Amino acid sequence: MRVLTLVRYQQDSFSGFCAVTYLSFAPPGLKQVLITGGIPPIANGCTADAVYKASSEQVTIQSEKYSKRYRQDAEVVREVAKYFAECEGGRVILPSGGILTPRGFQTLGLSGLGFSASFERSHYVRGQIFKLESAWDPILVPEALKQISYFFLKTFENWLGFDTNPLYALLNEPIYCQGASSERSAYRLIGEDESKFDAVKVAKEGRPVLFTGEVGGTSVILQLMGHVCIKYIYNIY
Repeated sequence: MRVLTLVRYQQDSFSGFCAVTYLSFAPPGLKQVLITGGIPPIANGCTADAVYKASSEQVTIQSEKYSKRYRQDAEVVREVAKYFAECEGGRVILPSGGILTPRGFQTLGLSGLGFSASFERSHYVRGQIFKLESAWDPILVPEALKQISYFFLKTFENWLGFDTNPLYALLNEPIYCQGASSERSAYRLIGEDESKFDAVKVAKEGRPVLFTGEVGGTSVILQLMGHVCIKYIYNIY
């Protein structure tokens, strides 16, 4: 049997899950395993709720840091959040056919709050859509209603890339489950803390809108996607 050394890649939690799986099912084939983080919940009593409660606290801290560092981004984020309140049903249809809600908008924190140099990367990418001239369609007729731009919506989709990673979207939450359903843990827990994560309410009060990222939950991520079959599978389990 070939003996392996496994190294958990610093910015990839999936490799941590793989490393622990090898340790659980094929330890004789391993010389050593180097894990720096991103491990699955292995302790007794560790549930999806416990994972997302801890994650939401860290997301709050990182979001507040980002808003203080890039105040101009935070202002555009507030304007976009308030725009949802003016839309029918509080939602916008994305170019792919997915549905963008305030909760979905907040997933911009995904891969943008926790990685090294992620603030700068996020600001550079978001800078393309968080400019007032890019976020909105030009108003050519006086007193016409403000419309969010196709450029904004398309850049938003490209940033997240869920349509090309449907299994990630589907399994994002269940991977933290041990013998029981998550009961839409992330979505439920964020909803219980509306004083912080209700984007429209917070924006109207002039406070910085917090991003959520993965803490938004699988159900929110699937809303952003046009994959009808994936949504159907999610509703089954």
